Amino acid sequence: MSISVAAAYMGMPEDAFSRHFGKFGVKDSRTVFWAKFQLDQIIMKQYDYIVTAPAGDVLAEQLLEWAGQRTRRPRDQIPDE
Repeated sequence: MSISVAAAYMGMPEDAFSRHFGKFGVKDSRTVFWAKFQLDQIIMKQYDYIVTAPAGDVLAEQLLEWAGQRTRRPRDQIPDE
């Protein structure tokens, strides 16, 4: 999302969004983008939600790792393959 869309998604003015979330954006040339998933993770962290990926969902695990929110399950909760 561009800054205008991301700021609207977070319900704040663009300048406030830039101050609070500017460092989380991904720069592409002269434009900075934010992923909805990334913003959702930031919100969840603020409210102490524990975020885990469903077992076997490689894409979700990669996204969580990228967002820095990956939580590890005890080995007895990981299904055998």
